[in-house]
Amino acid sequence: MTSVQGRVIDLRLFRPRERLGIVEQSLAVLSAGEDVLLVFHEPPQRLLDHLAARYADRLAMTFVDEGPDVWSIRVEARGNADGSVQGGQ
Repeated sequence: MTSVQGRVIDLRLFRPRERLGIVEQSLAVLSAGEDVLLVFHEPPQRLLDHLAARYADRLAMTFVDEGPDVWSIRVEARGNADGSVQGGQ
């Protein structure tokens, strides 16, 4: 797996129903310019769709690893004018 700066959350270690809450909590504490690496055991398309809908253009998501055994995505907070990163709902 490729190394990046910032925090790493290995979502393979959590049950599926816990993952969204963990990701949401982690993103809630990111400041503009900070990032987190999310690691999965399968393609995370549903989560990516959810994050894109909820956070719109407040997050930059970049694939770091694209399978077949490990998938990882670097999520960087772009932030609002005040530096916060909040969902848009």
